[in-house]
Order: sequence, then C-alpha cells, then structure tokens
Amino acid sequence: MTKWEPQDSTFYGVAFSALDSEIPGMRPTSIQIQSVMDAFGQQGWQFEHLEGRDVIRTAFEAYHTQVHLHAQAFPQLNALSPRATDVPHHQPV
Repeated sequence: MTKWEPQDSTFYGVAFSALDSEIPGMRPTSIQIQSVMDAFGQQGWQFEHLEGRDVIRTAFEAYHTQVHLHAQAFPQLNALSPRATDVPHHQPV
C-alpha cells in the first residue's frame, strides 16, 4: 500500500496546498465554518470543531434514527459542503 502524501493542487485555477487545512494554527477558521458555528451556538446545539481544520461534526436524534452531520469549508472556492448520514436504530424483533 502506498502512503498518501499531500500535494499542492490547483482547482479551477485556485492554487492551494492540501496541508493548509491539516496543520493546526496555519490559518484562522473560515467565515463559512464560523457562520455555521454561530448559527449552532444561537440554537444551543452542540458540535465538534476539528482543530486546525475547516470541519465541524455533530449528531442528533431524528425519528428512530441518529443523524451524523459533517460540514467542511473550502474557503478558496467560497464553498461549504454539508453531508448528513443516518444510522438507524435497530429494534429487536
């Protein structure tokens, strides 16, 4: 198996380093993630901000399901990518 090594990349003409979001203290939290954290805070919702990365995670209960939410910002593109997955609760038969 080959070890993955971060590379410098260009995406739609915007150059960025894959290491930018992986080294704590490299840059401040993006405005995209900060706005999500502010909105969650105003509602009293708990979340986990992955230090040094533009990523937050949370989980909540929905009708017989636990929903996991992962949001990642791409400030170079001025984009936020939310992703939710459900984990059904198994009920005995």
